[in-house]
Amino acid sequence: MQPFFWFFPAGIFSVAIFPSLPALEWCLLLALVAVLLITRTGWTRWFGYIIAGVCFATLWGHGELASRLPSGHDKSDITVVGVVASLPSSDSRRSRFRFDIEGQEGLESVPLETLLLSWYQPPLSIQAGERWQLSVRVRTPRGFANPGGFDYNAWLLAEGISATGYVRSSVNNTYLGPSDGYRILRLRQWLAAQLDAAELTSTGRSFLQALVLGDKSGIEPARWSQLVATGTVHLMVVSGLHVAMVATCSYFLGFFFGRVLAAIGFPIAAPIPAGIGAIVGAGVYALLAGFGLPLQRALIMTVAAVLAVTLRRRIAPWLAYSAALLVVSVVNPLAVVSQGFWLSFGAVGALLLWFSGRPRQPWWRQLIEAQAVVFIGLAVLLVFFQGKVYPLAPFVNALAIPWLGFGVVPLALLGALLAPFGETGRLCWQLADWQLALFAQGLDLVSAVSSNLAWQPLFGRDAWMLAGLALAALWMLLPSGLSLRPLVPVLFIALVTGRDTRDWQTELTVLDVGQGLAVVFRAAEKTLVYDTGPYFSPRFDAGKGVLAPFLSSQGVGRVDVLVVSHGDNDHAGGYEGLLNAVPVGRVISGAEALADVTYRVPVQPCRAGQAWNWGDVRFTFLHPATGSIDRSNNRSCVLHIQRGGVDILLPGDIEASVERRLQRVDAKPWGDRGIDVLLAPHHGSKTSSSPGFLSWARPEHGVFSAGYQHHFGHPHPLVLDRYRKTGVSTWNTASGGAIRFRWDKRENLEVSEYRRRYRRYWHGDGAGGTVVNLW
Repeated sequence: MQPFFWFFPAGIFSVAIFPSLPALEWCLLLALVAVLLITRTGWTRWFGYIIAGVCFATLWGHGELASRLPSGHDKSDITVVGVVASLPSSDSRRSRFRFDIEGQEGLESVPLETLLLSWYQPPLSIQAGERWQLSVRVRTPRGFANPGGFDYNAWLLAEGISATGYVRSSVNNTYLGPSDGYRILRLRQWLAAQLDAAELTSTGRSFLQALVLGDKSGIEPARWSQLVATGTVHLMVVSGLHVAMVATCSYFLGFFFGRVLAAIGFPIAAPIPAGIGAIVGAGVYALLAGFGLPLQRALIMTVAAVLAVTLRRRIAPWLAYSAALLVVSVVNPLAVVSQGFWLSFGAVGALLLWFSGRPRQPWWRQLIEAQAVVFIGLAVLLVFFQGKVYPLAPFVNALAIPWLGFGVVPLALLGALLAPFGETGRLCWQLADWQLALFAQGLDLVSAVSSNLAWQPLFGRDAWMLAGLALAALWMLLPSGLSLRPLVPVLFIALVTGRDTRDWQTELTVLDVGQGLAVVFRAAEKTLVYDTGPYFSPRFDAGKGVLAPFLSSQGVGRVDVLVVSHGDNDHAGGYEGLLNAVPVGRVISGAEALADVTYRVPVQPCRAGQAWNWGDVRFTFLHPATGSIDRSNNRSCVLHIQRGGVDILLPGDIEASVERRLQRVDAKPWGDRGIDVLLAPHHGSKTSSSPGFLSWARPEHGVFSAGYQHHFGHPHPLVLDRYRKTGVSTWNTASGGAIRFRWDKRENLEVSEYRRRYRRYWHGDGAGGTVVNLW
């Protein structure tokens, strides 16, 4: 039976790389093939399991996409009745929550199931489990598309979100009372209220909400970065460690209760109530903490371990592991695109691989080996997801795991258990809060050191190198007697030496940041960033959320020059976020106010004629000239980049008046050749890209960095038509995602759009719509 546990999930997860889903008719045919193969003997049935998994995931995908809002109905206004189905995440501006729909008026032809809503300045405090009638504007599920970025579309689909949107101001918005169901959710909301009422530090409260309720929204971004730098994120994300502790405590409580029952005459063996207590305790805790993917895996393996102890039967660890993999894949076929899936199963898999079949060692040695094994086993995954590995993490965890595991988590959960008794529960939380305050002070001291010691490979997310590292890690973890072990270093060498060695000399990437701008130029082993995209909220800006992950995925650990064209939010909003995430050597800007928020890197103003070289790469500012310019847009730094016969012009948000001034310059730096890549001024607004400017620049490629169906309407249809009539090849981040231009030594150009190159079936037509199911 065990091959089914492995190969059926493999088939399910393989669908996650499909650019489109097979049509339902093909599914029927594949299902028949799967049945025929499964009924056979030998290894052929394994292929049957894989095909069956593909059919299952395909049917699941069709079902989820059927309830998703098509792109043709984007920005529709409807009235819905339903239930707040999550703990609201609130700040000074808005509350954000899931909303399960019971009924809707409008778009009856597209029955929606669950919305992810934002309510700006709600009149009442929104509580989980409440029923509301709301007037909402719904949006097609859609996220940015950038290398190294978070796949928001995949997350929405995995969470069963039919559409996003916001609550409109309307007299129809009515509170309808508490829901009859959602009892676990309402219990979680009540515990959250008790934590808010307790006299706790803000850091301690956010950590306790994460440990008790699985709600990480209260942890500040700066504190979360410290957890990442010290490798202690898993201690604040409810996972197998926490579930195992609860199960162990519940087991001994159940065992004691069984002994008491036996003492008063009930004929029951103590291990039975002990096992029941462990399973119930772990299950209740998993439900209270949100029953996320790591909890699903941990609960299944915990149940297997408890049954083995209770029934005195040996259950092979790999069987429990594969059973957990099977259940997780069936519950969430898109789990494989989640970072939590890989880290959770990766850590447990590495431990099983190392300890299976080895002689038992003293407990202290097992603890040391466990830290080393998890560090080695997760190194490749951490490089892929975070771009960095923190060598200090195992040493921090060696202290933090027993401290928080035995000193904080029991008090946090005991406080939740005793919360109905008022002060007793709060006292437990306050004792835990005192320890968490000390833990936070330790993070302040250690995180800076750990960040400085971080290893960031230069190859970024290069698939060949990551595969080589994975094989090297496997080689270290495999049992020494395994016959395949000698082949691993051979495969490692073959992979590393067989990678694509084409030398890209110059690379320009216009990132997808919505209605804003962020550009990365790389040449001569150095990196320039032009603009940092918008600031969206205290928890997300394009600098930290888009630029930093992209740079990390490319193996870039430092920005040599950062140019912020001017001070508008859509160009400078991510400035602080980027500065906090990535070392920056030099900042040049057309925004004088930028100096007010700089605390590490001095800001130099850009001036026409200012220039510098990186080897054979020449950078020249063409604007602004000395003198005062009223409009912020016209203060933009206009940067010309030249390498050999390649010319790039980045004009920021300049308008027609500055375009005319540039045309009066005596000599163009690019001579009579014309510009290879022109970033359309002001996102393609009708105030810019005048006919004279396009004749002067003579671009071969024009790039519009704009938001998808944004109310500004960029690029303006007249401007887009002007570019095309001039013979310019046009590209738009709103439809194509990140746009990358790469030139090799011979100046041969390759252009790629990330949204189309890395298309998945949940991305739809590139505009967030439903899939055309052709195969």
